[in-house]
Amino acid sequence: MARSRSDLKASAAVPVKRASAGYQPGMDAARRAASSTDQVMRSWRPGLTEPDSSWARERDTAVARTRDLVQNEGWASSYVDRQTAMVAGQSLRYSAKPRLMAKRLGIDIELAKLLGRQIEAAFETWANDLLWRADWEGDLNFGGLVNLGTREFFAHGEGLGILRWDDEPDGDWPWRTSLQLIDADRLSNPNFRLDQMHFRAGIEKDAAGRRAAFYHFREAHPADPVAFGKQLRWEKVPVRTEWGRPVVVHLRAKVRPGESRGVSKLVTALRKMKMLSRFSDAELQTAAVNALFAAVVYSNSAGGGGLEDQLGIQGMTEQAVARDSYYTGANPKLSDGSRIPVLFPGDQMELLTAQRPGGAYAAFQTSFLQAIASGLNMSYEQLAADWSKTNYSSGRMALVENWRHVIDARTLVASQFAFPVLLAVTEEAMDLGLVDVPHNLPGLYECPAGWLAGEWVGPGRGWVDPVKEATGAALRIATGLSSHERESAEQGVDWEANLGQLQDEQTAFAEAGFRPPSIGELMGGVSSTPNQTDTEED
Repeated sequence: MARSRSDLKASAAVPVKRASAGYQPGMDAARRAASSTDQVMRSWRPGLTEPDSSWARERDTAVARTRDLVQNEGWASSYVDRQTAMVAGQSLRYSAKPRLMAKRLGIDIELAKLLGRQIEAAFETWANDLLWRADWEGDLNFGGLVNLGTREFFAHGEGLGILRWDDEPDGDWPWRTSLQLIDADRLSNPNFRLDQMHFRAGIEKDAAGRRAAFYHFREAHPADPVAFGKQLRWEKVPVRTEWGRPVVVHLRAKVRPGESRGVSKLVTALRKMKMLSRFSDAELQTAAVNALFAAVVYSNSAGGGGLEDQLGIQGMTEQAVARDSYYTGANPKLSDGSRIPVLFPGDQMELLTAQRPGGAYAAFQTSFLQAIASGLNMSYEQLAADWSKTNYSSGRMALVENWRHVIDARTLVASQFAFPVLLAVTEEAMDLGLVDVPHNLPGLYECPAGWLAGEWVGPGRGWVDPVKEATGAALRIATGLSSHERESAEQGVDWEANLGQLQDEQTAFAEAGFRPPSIGELMGGVSSTPNQTDTEED
């Protein structure tokens, strides 16, 4: 259909919106993300990488830098210390769940309670040995081993260990199982062989290429100067025995399918932390230099031209001697010892001021640490230990948000580190007769999730306001939204041990003729001093 002249004029009057470089109207987000002409995206061309290839090549350098940062920078050390303390601490403890055990093994609840108590008691005997024989090196108990493995996980991305079996028991100590922690730097391909399809970064997979079958550890750390050749010898360790007993313990967080080695979250903040460290050092040096030089004295001469033209060399020498003599003798003071500066004729003094004021530095540092803390799944207050701007609401929100990441990390530590150790120790406890094994039940390795049904209780979450949060916990229990066991576990308390202790205390109070104050009395402001019983008052 033909268009009239007036239609063409009308359409020409409408302004046409021109597309910016690289952008086309109607282009969807996926096409914009892959655009090769967009001004922002066209120079951003990272390549696809196989899960192991990039990290295997760069691991040693990145880990060495991370280790240096943790040892020398307070912020990195704070991250590792705080995360380790919240996730594992020194008191990660196994708590059996008889109801789950009964359900999974098909037994009655009373038998499940008996088996759960026996497994707990046997493991605690091994884990809490006061001579530290649970540690292959003899330095730590189980809590310390978990703490060190968790610290390696947060600092360097992975914690490694070998469950050793001693052929002969240590004196009267009946256990032969011990845990040896291994530095992750020792895990590598033997004889420096290149990675292959089923053999990468020191981990050898089975014939089908599905699961890890063997780990290859150097007999000494590659940087050990007195190992005398052990750095060039490797130990081939099976992941588990033929019947299923765990041998290698490997704690890591996989972020890609097929990934063999672990990567610390500190790697994502490595560059920013180093830049912030350099900036802080430069500011400190500038402040120190400014503090050393408070003022400068300028020497002026009458007349025009240079000093050399006016006085000559001899005149300049005479003036220098006169100035030195003057300042040596001119030292007037007040009665309180304060000095009065009296200058040589023609001199003048100028006080120096800082050229780089520190006010902007504090705001810049705070902004930088907030970005770093976000990448490390921590709050700024925890990373910087700065609670000056925190109220109850913001502090509580930060605690709740961070606690989610703590629970996730604790679950990972439990499944990859603590449970394999518990499984091996429980097997030996059964062999030692410390756990009664009923007939017609699945074997330990046939149904480990039944025999070891339970959870690991670590350090408590802590309180921002003990009164408000304790009241909230009581309301959750009263309304059925929670239980004494769950609330106790969040505070790192064994509720059964706590219940037994309360029973002992109640008995002791009753025998002494006193009673502890009730919650109602405490909330009403009544003194917490125990009162005599009503019977004695009468």
